[in-house]
Amino acid sequence: MLGSSLFAGASVSAGCGDDRGSSGPPPIATSSVSDAGARDSGTLVPVETEASRGATTFKGKLATTTAVTFGGTPYCEYSMKLEDIVIEIAALDSGELIGAAVKDRAVEAAAPPCPHAPMAPSQQAFALSTVTPNAAGSTLAFVGAKDNRPETALVIELTRVGVTYQAAAEWRRTDQPAPLDWAVKATLTLAAE
Repeated sequence: MLGSSLFAGASVSAGCGDDRGSSGPPPIATSSVSDAGARDSGTLVPVETEASRGATTFKGKLATTTAVTFGGTPYCEYSMKLEDIVIEIAALDSGELIGAAVKDRAVEAAAPPCPHAPMAPSQQAFALSTVTPNAAGSTLAFVGAKDNRPETALVIELTRVGVTYQAAAEWRRTDQPAPLDWAVKATLTLAAE
């Protein structure tokens, strides 16, 4: 069940010269969600419902994304990739989504001869905030744990494909303006467990 699988964010230092403490990205409105979770000290806690006990959990994993570059004049050039990605959703037989969680590890690198070290690898955790139906399936918006570094927004386009789901995810850095922001994309297949 999804209830025991939501993830806690880890406390780490921010990179690219941003070591300010913050409470993470602002919460996204929760107008159509059964499992928005709670944000307390970076721990995401699922909301247990009677319906969640009859749900099927679908899970997908990806070892690493392709690195994307960011920065440049007047800053160093950096790259970002996400590793150890796990996307997990809970769905009823009707197709209604009742919960979702995502975890990953953000890994930043600096291109030589940059005098500034990249951010240390950072665990990130996200809980489902809203589900919006669309022509192909659903758009899922997530809220990050308050200790996520760097601050990152996550949206997934979820489509049912036979007995699996396809999750096209996009993570966007939100705590820095261009050219220090970035977007990382990945598509995972989620299979029933």
